[in-house]
Amino acid sequence: MHHDWAQRRSLYLQVRDALVGRVVNGTWTPTSIIPGEQDLARELGVSVGTVRKALDLMEAEGLVMRRPGRGTFVNDCASDGFAARFSNLRDAGEFCFHPRLLGFILLVIGALHVFESERYH
Repeated sequence: MHHDWAQRRSLYLQVRDALVGRVVNGTWTPTSIIPGEQDLARELGVSVGTVRKALDLMEAEGLVMRRPGRGTFVNDCASDGFAARFSNLRDAGEFCFHPRLLGFILLVIGALHVFESERYH
């Protein structure tokens, strides 16, 4: 992974964007297990702690589910159980992004941020 130090974004956010990109582009499909933290850290050239922090954020966003001793899985956003977790938002009349769409939106925002920062340097 190319680290964009001039971007002034935390490295774990850059890692998160790269991992979300794999979900968005279909490299990691719903319910699939993703590589372990050490493997991802080695592949991306970052520390295990950085990968762990990125995965923690992805779990908080509902994109992955972590099962101690079993691994980290991509959430199936189309499942009834997943939809039920957000039913209170729909019932309240609030707008709720589909997690894959949210990941894509965040990826685009990150790319726009990079574009803007390069434009002024």
